[in-house]
Amino acid sequence: QGENDAVVFFWAKNIVPNVDTSPTSVIDIAPTILDLHGVDIPESMTGLPVGTAPQDRVRYSGASARLGVVQSVTRGSERGVFYWRTGAFEVTDSVTDPGRHINLFNPSSAQTQDLWELMKPYVYAADPLLAAQPTWPEGLSKE
Repeated sequence: QGENDAVVFFWAKNIVPNVDTSPTSVIDIAPTILDLHGVDIPESMTGLPVGTAPQDRVRYSGASARLGVVQSVTRGSERGVFYWRTGAFEVTDSVTDPGRHINLFNPSSAQTQDLWELMKPYVYAADPLLAAQPTWPEGLSKE
């Protein structure tokens, strides 16, 4: 959650105050700075300058720490969080539950299925890089 619900500040003597709540990620910092300085953004950068991403932009986050490997996918107000160690896949929606306390996981719901389909390629991309092996969520396809 810290990756996708974060605050970033830029400071300069002549900066104009502004607030932007569009969907952003850490990969947007470098393109934003380049854009602010009028420098062309290389095609190899996958981030977008802050304020230019569509509202339904899909964002990913991941960590390997005390809780093991944890990955998340966020699309709009919906988020899926996958815990490799237990195979849990938590589904939340910040519109119906701003604190994200209610797990809406239901393997047969379209919301869970859609978020899981977005998550799977991200899990497969991380798998060869980590010593841990994922425990796949019950009721969801790993294919």
